[in-house]
Amino acid sequence: MDNTKIGSVEEKVRNRLGISQEEFNKFIDKKFVTAPGKDGEELYMFRNFVTTEVAPGQYTNKGKYMVFNSNGEYVAWLEAFVENTKTANSVEIEYLTNEEHRGKGIIHVGLDKVLEDIFVDSSYDDLTVKTIFPKTKIESVSLAISKENEASKRVAQKSGFTLNEKTGAYQITKTEFLKQKGILANKQRKEDLDEI
Repeated sequence: MDNTKIGSVEEKVRNRLGISQEEFNKFIDKKFVTAPGKDGEELYMFRNFVTTEVAPGQYTNKGKYMVFNSNGEYVAWLEAFVENTKTANSVEIEYLTNEEHRGKGIIHVGLDKVLEDIFVDSSYDDLTVKTIFPKTKIESVSLAISKENEASKRVAQKSGFTLNEKTGAYQITKTEFLKQKGILANKQRKEDLDEI
């Protein structure tokens, strides 16, 4: 990650919000630079991950990713929620692009970075949903997309998600994502070489 670039954008964001570096650092726990969108511009993402106890021994876990362009303009957000189930192995993502920035591939590159955070960095593993349940081990991510939202369906398909006919949600598994990125193949090649 280019710290100079992200630092410059971070300063612009802080100035727009009127907050200090200290206030910003309390709120943000992870920073990302994405691949360029359709217009060739890199995007800058700042994550705020929160675990909240909603009842004794029961927790919600969610990450909000705020997306900015190089001018420090807020262009989109993505939010990832750990599903509150006994298996605790799935995340649902919601997102929204500011209207004037739609059609630039922002959600596609942002979604790719969030999936990397979930599946490669394992940022959503080992969390507590309920104290009586096992810790989280995320194996799939879903997008709840309405039937009439053609643009979001294209984003999902371009990002490797497929429609789950049972649930009506678009879904991608950890294995599918790692294969898509060539990460699984590289890991398998390394394991094969280690055996020689």
